[in-house]
Amino acid sequence: MAERRQPVPSWHHAPVTTVAIIGRGRGAALHAETIRMTRGVELVGVSGRAPGPAGALSEALGVPERPRRELIAAAEAVIVAVPPRAVSEVLSEIPVQQPTLVESPVGAVDLDPAARNALDRPRSMVAVNLLHAPIVRRGLRAITELGDVHHLVLRARTPSAADRVADVGAGVLLDPMAQLLPVLLAAAGEPLTAVSARVDRDHRGHDVAARLELRLADDRTVLADLAWADSTAHADVEAASAQGVVALT
Repeated sequence: MAERRQPVPSWHHAPVTTVAIIGRGRGAALHAETIRMTRGVELVGVSGRAPGPAGALSEALGVPERPRRELIAAAEAVIVAVPPRAVSEVLSEIPVQQPTLVESPVGAVDLDPAARNALDRPRSMVAVNLLHAPIVRRGLRAITELGDVHHLVLRARTPSAADRVADVGAGVLLDPMAQLLPVLLAAAGEPLTAVSARVDRDHRGHDVAARLELRLADDRTVLADLAWADSTAHADVEAASAQGVVALT
């Protein structure tokens, strides 16, 4: 009897992009989880700002912790997820032509010379988020101190951004309010395993409202309720446990 072989999917032979992460905090962990779930991308290691401090993240991810210069040389692309004050030091060690993503808090592109320098590099970009914002860091610490959080919700309302996203036919999930989603996941403190969504669209096909249910590895579900609804923007992340309630507004 002739042996039948199943065809190998074309993606199986696709080239793999190797990525290094410089950093050890929540932003670094979120990027690492994304890389692990992305086909054709391999995380080759992590490094802290100095020898040693990335150990916990390295162990959790099952990837080596390597000296920073060695790690940069071993990767095709680098994610810089360190506090803003350390960005310049790390960028000085990355070749100008090496693809680089620099994590930066909202506003740093305007205020922080290191973030502006990242934009001047030909193959670099800045990911503007809130994870390093002082008020968010304090709020995340307070949520951690709550212990076993059984209720975690992000609610955000903002004026319509339809004119700004018209070219891509998207809506609230590409609106600036979506920058709050990493804050929600950081507050959850567990890897994401599944997502379900209910989306409302207008006549142009824009997502004007979305309710996301995010399933975590420990079987908890956290919610994100986003909408274009009000004339002024406002948002809050609310967490509750048997110990109390924390709200970031």
